[in-house]
Amino acid sequence: ERAEFINNREELGHWEMDTVVGTRESKNCLLVLTERKSRKQIIEKIDAKNSESVVEGIKKIFNRYPKTFKKRFLTITSDNGAEFMNAEAIEKLGVTYFYAHSYCSWERGSNENNNKLIRRFISKGTPIENYSKKEIKNIEKWMNNYPRELFHGKTAEEIYQNFFRKIA
Repeated sequence: ERAEFINNREELGHWEMDTVVGTRESKNCLLVLTERKSRKQIIEKIDAKNSESVVEGIKKIFNRYPKTFKKRFLTITSDNGAEFMNAEAIEKLGVTYFYAHSYCSWERGSNENNNKLIRRFISKGTPIENYSKKEIKNIEKWMNNYPRELFHGKTAEEIYQNFFRKIA
């Protein structure tokens, strides 16, 4: 049901969301949001892979941008995992929520590709608890400041910030 202009990446503010786990036994996991047009990443270390922790993670992000959250986050698309089943709580923050079709990870392709970049730093089988919030934010910073061929050498952060300077 996502509009075609969102699918075509015509404007900023449309995000894809997923979780990245270390091991099945890991308590913590990463909540990963990727903005569709700029490919900007937000990585939040959360307590568990469940809906309560996901909503708390989104609320932390909301609290970082209380005045501009509704301009920055127009929509979020996630898979159908149990941890994303409380869309209602996220929509209460003013974000339209979509679910990708089952087994159609390409509907969140930017997110899936950026999750691979996270694996450069956190290999599968490594508990997320082994990484501090500062280390996670350093991974996020590296990803957002990595020059991208898609943007002719510009970074996701540059593309994203240029947009928000215009609307501020």
